[in-house]
Amino acid sequence: MKKRIGIYFPRFYDLLVEFKYPFNRPRPKQLAAQKDLELVAHDGSSAHSPSYPSGHAVAGRVIARALSDKYPDFAEDFQRIGAAIGLNRLIAGLHYPPDHAAG
Repeated sequence: MKKRIGIYFPRFYDLLVEFKYPFNRPRPKQLAAQKDLELVAHDGSSAHSPSYPSGHAVAGRVIARALSDKYPDFAEDFQRIGAAIGLNRLIAGLHYPPDHAAG
């Protein structure tokens, strides 16, 4: 994600990390392991930073906003797709609902 979105928003990942690490929220899978709970979650290669806020939710919304500004006739569609990007990470078990909401 870092390289792809960086083409369009050069400091995106750096700014996101500035928000993630002060909260340092563990991923659901990490917390489940600490509590000896079973959790079926996708083992995403991009799920190695703190959980909060969801970077994919932020990226989806930022890109949706940029596209909406450029193509206002499709703004509602872009916003829906942008929100779905983060929601899919929640469904995959990689985030908690507040992570997605904060994105």
